[in-house]
Amino acid sequence: MATSNTKNCILCNKSDARSCTRCRSIHYCSKACQKKDWPIHRHLCSTFASFDPPEQSTDHQRIKAIFFPVDETKPQMVWLPWNWRMFEDTRCQFPDPYPFLGLDESRRMLSRVDTIFQNKVLGRELSDLIYIHYIDNFLNDGSKVNKSIETITGFYGTSQHWRGPMIAYGVVGQHGVHDIVCRDIDLGDFRHIVDFLQMYCGRPPEEAQLKMFHLTTEQLFALGR
Repeated sequence: MATSNTKNCILCNKSDARSCTRCRSIHYCSKACQKKDWPIHRHLCSTFASFDPPEQSTDHQRIKAIFFPVDETKPQMVWLPWNWRMFEDTRCQFPDPYPFLGLDESRRMLSRVDTIFQNKVLGRELSDLIYIHYIDNFLNDGSKVNKSIETITGFYGTSQHWRGPMIAYGVVGQHGVHDIVCRDIDLGDFRHIVDFLQMYCGRPPEEAQLKMFHLTTEQLFALGR
């Protein structure tokens, strides 16, 4: 545990929490909360701490994202490219997650974007959105079971396997697709993602308590054009 700041504890939401001394990307109010979160946090703490920035250019920017590969047992930190694009007369930042999903330009509409804006496991609204981008219909299209998601959720051999690759990235605020400003994902976001995945894998999707909304086909097309 390290310097105090205005961040809240990821678990109990108390103020004046301290950042993890290794990754400095998540905050705890006590060693008890830090210990309780460690089974999840350990998967990316050291990886996040050693993740180096790429060379930036004026026409091709990148943000930190979390990639969940199918055949690896741990998620990975990756740099996700984004570019400025127009959507309904608004200049927005649109990332390009499709290469991570194995989709070329002609197959982009096979993907789906879900937005996490609330974590009911921890009982709070999120101040910033988290987008998860994956292949739609993954339960029926022959996609392989995602081993990295199995590892972080602890659910093996359940009927609700998450299949196929997934990538998660952050957006500033709760504005949604009409006013997208990308941001680096952090390990607080990772906790919210894991809570969603654990609830999905542990019970049928219609019973999941992590509140989400789905982007429309029109909005998804805008993300992929």
